[in-house]
Amino acid sequence: MSVMLSYERSLVGTLRGGMPKTMTLRLSDELAADLEAMARVDDVPVSEAIRVAIDERIKSRRDDKQFQARLRRLMAENQRALERLAQ
Repeated sequence: MSVMLSYERSLVGTLRGGMPKTMTLRLSDELAADLEAMARVDDVPVSEAIRVAIDERIKSRRDDKQFQARLRRLMAENQRALERLAQ
């Protein structure tokens, strides 16, 4: 099953301040059913439930020391590659 996500001006979208984006998300039937049920219980659109989950995941990664270490290594590697390309 595919779920279309439209990043309208929601609370999360407004806080993130980005341009609206549309993405396709492929989910198993079981995961999609669970997501839809959760959204109904919370009385929110599925897209909002997804935006909130993504926002929470990003926030948790900012506090994850191992993730931050990998991020910094990747940033340094990319910086070196960009500097080589600029020569």
